Amino acid sequence: MWGGVKQLTNNRVVRSVAIVASGTAGAQAISLVFSPLLTRLYSPDAFGVLGTFLAIFAILAPLVAFNYPMAIVLPQRDEDAVCLAQLSIAIGVLNSCLIAGLLWVWGDALVALTNLEAIAPYVFALPVAMVLSAFLAVAMQWVIRKKRFALKAKIAVIQSFLVNSAKAGIGFLMPHAGVLIVVTTLGSGLHALMLFQRDARTTAGLGTQAGHSLKKLNTYRSLVVKYKDFAIFRTPQATLNAASQGLPVVILAATFGAATAGLYALSRMVLEAPAKLLGHSVATVLYPHINEAATGGENVLRLLIKATLALLSMGIVLFGGLVVLGPVMFGWLFGAEWRQAGSFAQWLALWTLVSFAARPCVAAIPVLKLERFFLLHEMVSALIRLSALFIGAMLWDSAMIAIALFSVANVVSYSVLIFVVLQVAQRVTTTYQQDDG
Repeated sequence: MWGGVKQLTNNRVVRSVAIVASGTAGAQAISLVFSPLLTRLYSPDAFGVLGTFLAIFAILAPLVAFNYPMAIVLPQRDEDAVCLAQLSIAIGVLNSCLIAGLLWVWGDALVALTNLEAIAPYVFALPVAMVLSAFLAVAMQWVIRKKRFALKAKIAVIQSFLVNSAKAGIGFLMPHAGVLIVVTTLGSGLHALMLFQRDARTTAGLGTQAGHSLKKLNTYRSLVVKYKDFAIFRTPQATLNAASQGLPVVILAATFGAATAGLYALSRMVLEAPAKLLGHSVATVLYPHINEAATGGENVLRLLIKATLALLSMGIVLFGGLVVLGPVMFGWLFGAEWRQAGSFAQWLALWTLVSFAARPCVAAIPVLKLERFFLLHEMVSALIRLSALFIGAMLWDSAMIAIALFSVANVVSYSVLIFVVLQVAQRVTTTYQQDDG
């Protein structure tokens, strides 16, 4: 299989994917190794509270910096990238303060309205998590811009070990949901701090360049306008996507209780581990490479098809076992009380497989200037996904049926996304070939 991948792309990209994948693999492996211990220390209710908190945070996260960190990879000049980094952090701090103020005024009412009293003690951890996520997003994109993939991989492993060790160590004494939330939140800040401190070569000039660039308001203004699609289209798209992915936890918690939400959250965590192993790694490396290929007139379509087929093949191997033996595997690994999470995983594996294969196409969207389509697609998809979820939960009063319908809706959504992106890539490739001819 790896031989096929090497035939589809150059050795430099393959090596970069392998480096990022090794770090992601290490981080996910550490999380999986700790999971059987954590599920025996913390109850499904505790995981349900954590899952609900993270779902709400995921919905708010794209609003923190309006997705401007993603644009850091694109400018040709480092000075422009630095300006984008500084703008992202400033926007993130301001928006996090705004969210904190809104929670101070209406937090209790919102918790009561959504029937999520279990997270009431932790709502003010949300703005903290948001501002730390802004710093982490900037750090991640800066390292990706500089192609410091080995550093990214190393830090991912260290951060995962420290966070999971803290969860386990404190959990022996205080196995409460608050411990999971606090450690997870601070883990993002630790991750960003380690990336900035360890990468002296690429961040040493960040402060001085920023200080010089702060005087150039016209530069900031022009960059905001130039990359406005990230704010206008990518931000609402990412918010809708996070809502459609995270609301199942919130709805399950509000409808069936925190324990059911915890079972769902564990099944998603287990499935996301292998998906992030290669899917995120491939997308991270392909994003700048697709940009280079498009600007250089290379065959973008062939690159995307090969990467998509490779991930689809890998996904069948990774997720096929869970479709057949989900309940048995979960009961053995995590304890008998988590067996139902394996039943959820049988359906969720189908959704994860298709979204896993779609990673290269998602990475190509900014390069192919498909932000408008991506937003429209996400709006329609979110409506279909959430409708399926509500039908299962409200009409049948069944968490299993709700999750099954939701998963099928996601399969259809990502399949349409792959098809459209490949069609546009074909037109772009054909145009370049005609121009060269």
